[in-house]
Amino acid sequence: MKVAILDDHELIRVGIAGVLQSTPHTITLSVPTADRLFEALQAGTPCDILLLDILMPDTNGVDVAQRLRNDYPS
Repeated sequence: MKVAILDDHELIRVGIAGVLQSTPHTITLSVPTADRLFEALQAGTPCDILLLDILMPDTNGVDVAQRLRNDYPS
């Protein structure tokens, strides 16, 4: 599985990536903002699973999830 991480805290992103290193999952993206997430997805970065922070300063994770559902239904 290809995993993307969206969290505004670098320590969280690094920690999750470290835990997933011992699994068959591949981190394809690790970003601090929703804008960077959507830029990467539009550029074709593969992602099967998104680990999404709900409380972020620039946006709400629920809004990000709704946009993902609308823009990337598959």
